[in-house]
Amino acid sequence: MSAIVDKYPKLLLAGILILYLVLAVACARTLMPWADEEWFAGPALNLMTKGYMGTPVLDPTASWNTRDLTLVDRYTYWIMPLYPFSETLWFQIVPFGLFDSRMYSVCWGLAALLAWFAVMWKLSGDGRVALLTVALLAIDFTFTWSAAVGRMDMMCAALGMSGIAIFLWYREKNFALAVFVSHAFLAAAGLAHPTALGALAALVALTVYYDRSRIRFSHVLLAAVPYLAGAACWGAYIAKNPALFWTQFKGDVSNRVLAGPLLEWLRMQTVERYLYMFGMAPDTRGLSHIKIALLAIYVLGLAGAFSMRRIRDRQGYRALLLLWAASTFTIAAVDKEIHHFYLLHFVMPLAAILAVWICCSWDSRAVPRWALAGILGAFVTVQLAVVSSRIMQDPYHKSYLASTEFLKGRTHPGDMIFGSGELAFQLGFDGQVVDDYRLGFRTGKRASFIVLDHNRYQEFIANLEKTEPETYKYIQDMLRQQFQLVHSDNGYLIYARKI
Repeated sequence: MSAIVDKYPKLLLAGILILYLVLAVACARTLMPWADEEWFAGPALNLMTKGYMGTPVLDPTASWNTRDLTLVDRYTYWIMPLYPFSETLWFQIVPFGLFDSRMYSVCWGLAALLAWFAVMWKLSGDGRVALLTVALLAIDFTFTWSAAVGRMDMMCAALGMSGIAIFLWYREKNFALAVFVSHAFLAAAGLAHPTALGALAALVALTVYYDRSRIRFSHVLLAAVPYLAGAACWGAYIAKNPALFWTQFKGDVSNRVLAGPLLEWLRMQTVERYLYMFGMAPDTRGLSHIKIALLAIYVLGLAGAFSMRRIRDRQGYRALLLLWAASTFTIAAVDKEIHHFYLLHFVMPLAAILAVWICCSWDSRAVPRWALAGILGAFVTVQLAVVSSRIMQDPYHKSYLASTEFLKGRTHPGDMIFGSGELAFQLGFDGQVVDDYRLGFRTGKRASFIVLDHNRYQEFIANLEKTEPETYKYIQDMLRQQFQLVHSDNGYLIYARKI
């Protein structure tokens, strides 16, 4: 195996990347769209067509939890600016649309895989470890999902790992340049999403680990320059309406950072972060439970890496364990709400550690090779089964397109539709779709159709019974008295106003 890897590393890497592209593109063509994809592509569309970065479709009164979306149709301050701004450049190359937006993430997934290949080759000096890391990530259901949806998570991950790769490869040749360029990538990652704090913590930890004796005040200043430049660029946009920026941004971040009893936080991180997301959530059904086998294998690899002296004694592998600890605990501290789309950042270093443990155990025979082959075979089988199942279910065509085509055939110019933002990719961004799960209670708007999706509206409206009983009663009375159910599938319930 080592001889094949040494002789054909580029060919093997190309094969893995092609496999990733097949899976990611297939997912991009079949996964169920959701509101985030419109919320983050919409500002790019507005910037291209109207010259300002407001979020179309999302109603300014549609706040939830602590989020205040005042004037969100004119200014998008509640998210970091780089992703929608960079999408305007992407949409100069490709047409604007859901699939095209998703392909932007697919490309960033390629960059993330190449960055991990570079990092693991440098840390291990072993092509097998680098290739196995990339292969494990290429088929991981979390990685392929993140690469196939129109969110900024993969962009953030790719920029963050690229910064770490640059530092590791150039720190010995030109330490000052390595510091400056690596932090430039981290600054860009931070402007894509705050979860870049995990990669930043890892980069700082690796810098101290490898080069604490070389660090001078001048290096700190060099590292600060990209963040100051990024802050200046973002500040220019913020300066258009600073008070509104604080209103929107504060509302989005105020409930995310670690707070409350430590034991409750630990319970949430263990149960909701990992067990729920690996097939043990209360609403999980059937074969979806098999994902827990993947978590068990990741934990086995992590425990094996910490317990194996051959790994602990190797400087590069200790650096990898440090990278995992710094990034994992930092992101856990700033994601109190346990969002499933951040799982990507937790899984990536676990896949790298698993690759190290498998290769080291194979060489040392610390674990029987037949057992390692079985573990790896089970990992590949379950990952591909989960990804293939999602592709074959094809909710994009069977539910999303079916529902939007149903609406296209029954709506007329001027008809308003209350529904989740993703409907706009098929029904237009010209105001026909209004994303307001309070269904006009605050605005007084009247819709001809109401679309209740299973991902957001049905859950949000049910929660209003306790949090906003007056709103809940208004919605229930309106649906019962003024609307009738005209279409139902696994994704949406469509109500039409009674004639």
